[in-house]
Amino acid sequence: MKTLKIFLTFCFVYCAAVTAAAEVKTAPAGKPSKPAQKEAAPTAKAAQRQPTAYQPRPCAQDSKECVINNFTAWDKNLRSAAMFFEQKTTFEGMDISASNGRIYKKGNAVRLDTFGPDGKITQSAVTDKKTIRILDEKGQKITALPWKEWQDSQANKALFDFGNYAALLQTHKITEFEKTEDGYKIALTPEEGSIYRLEFLLGGKDYFPYEISISSDGVDTRTRLTGVEKNINLKESLFK
Repeated sequence: MKTLKIFLTFCFVYCAAVTAAAEVKTAPAGKPSKPAQKEAAPTAKAAQRQPTAYQPRPCAQDSKECVINNFTAWDKNLRSAAMFFEQKTTFEGMDISASNGRIYKKGNAVRLDTFGPDGKITQSAVTDKKTIRILDEKGQKITALPWKEWQDSQANKALFDFGNYAALLQTHKITEFEKTEDGYKIALTPEEGSIYRLEFLLGGKDYFPYEISISSDGVDTRTRLTGVEKNINLKESLFK
C-alpha cells in the first residue's frame, strides 16, 4: 500500500494520457515544513543553477493563442528541472490526504522524494522510463517494475513527466481560459471518455504550470509546484 501511495503521487505531473479523475486515489500534499528544506539540501547540492536558456516571448493583450503556444513550447524546451511539490486531495470539500516532497527531472530520468511530517525523506521513486524503482528512506530498493507494466496498471497512466502538453491538447478541449492575478488559468475536459476537469495555473512570465488540479465526482486533487528551477545542471547520481 505504501508503494502504491507514492506511485499515485505523480498523477498530475504528467497529463498526456489522463483518464478518470474519479479513480485517482493519490496521497497528496501539505505545505513543506522548514525541516523539509533542510532535508532536501544535501540532494539539492546536486542541482547547480545556471541561466535558463529558453525564455518565452511575452503575449500581447494576453492572447489566448500566444499563451497556449508558450505553454506547449515547454515540451521541447524543458531539459531539466528541480522543484518542491505540495499535493492535497479533498472529497466534496473535506480533506482526504496531503503530502509534499521534491522532484528532479533530467530528460527521461525523474526522481521524486516524499517527505514525512518531520521533513525527512520517507520514500523515493526513480525512473528512466524503462524501469521504475521504489526506494526506502535509506535509499534501499523496495521494489522495481518495468515502466510499461507500471503504466498499464494505472488508471491514470500518469507519472513523472513535465511536458507533453501539445499531445494533451489534442485529446482535450479548452473549456476555460482567463487572465489571473499571477498569470493564466486553462481548464480542459476530454474530447471523449470519462468526464473530469483538468486545470492548469500558469506563471504570467514563463507560462510554466505552478499548480495543476484534476476533479471529478466531488474528488479534487491539487498539486502546487514551488521553488521551480528550470534547465539546471543535475548530477547523474540523483537518478541512480
